[in-house]
Amino acid sequence: MRQIFSILILILILTSRGFASPVNDSAGLLSQDEIYSLEQKIRSIESKHGIRIGIQTTTSIPGDIETTANRILDQQYAGGMNGSILLLIDMGSRNWRISTDDLMRDRISSEDGVNFLSQKFVSSLSGGNYFSAFSSFIDGVDTLMSYYKKNDSAYTEDEGIFDPMAAGFSGIFSLILGGMYKSSLKASMSNVNPARGASSYLIQNSLKLTENRDSFLFRNIRRQPKSQGSSSHSSGNSGSHGGGGGSF
Repeated sequence: MRQIFSILILILILTSRGFASPVNDSAGLLSQDEIYSLEQKIRSIESKHGIRIGIQTTTSIPGDIETTANRILDQQYAGGMNGSILLLIDMGSRNWRISTDDLMRDRISSEDGVNFLSQKFVSSLSGGNYFSAFSSFIDGVDTLMSYYKKNDSAYTEDEGIFDPMAAGFSGIFSLILGGMYKSSLKASMSNVNPARGASSYLIQNSLKLTENRDSFLFRNIRRQPKSQGSSSHSSGNSGSHGGGGGSF
């Protein structure tokens, strides 16, 4: 009985994953060890964020790469609780395409999000470092999903991704630079002595107060209600996708 139950669970898992491996390297760019390493990394990120990630390579694509990527995403990588994303590489045309479903495009935008990912992996693709490129793509998805989870909004280039270490170094450098500038100003103003009190800056008998009164001409108060942010997401379907692409 226990064996039958285990088989049923395995069938459900395979069905939910669409029988598609996280990495399908039809172009033969990776070794088996590299594929295994990438798949282990993908499964860890999928479990962490409740998403589906696919990476596929091919030597040629008949037709439009965008249409092909969307179709592969729907047929083989659908079902992510928080969305699904696919990176498709066509070695024949040396084009790449990222496809996201309706849920994922709310978390990784087709503009700033895809641009952020492309900056992570395209240079490695161009240099033939395919394992590094795909690993960087996975890391980028993890970073963007963590950003969304923390901020409840997709990453934008205007906001950037906060780096505590960089901020710390910037703060220390600013303090050192400010101290040096302050010292140089003091040195150049050595003939100036600090005043003993605020009265030293006044010319005696130059100011006489004859009246102390506040006058208000009118009052104008404007009230505007705060805008209410929406936390709802539109339901996804096979014809609704995000993403972007380019060449390498």
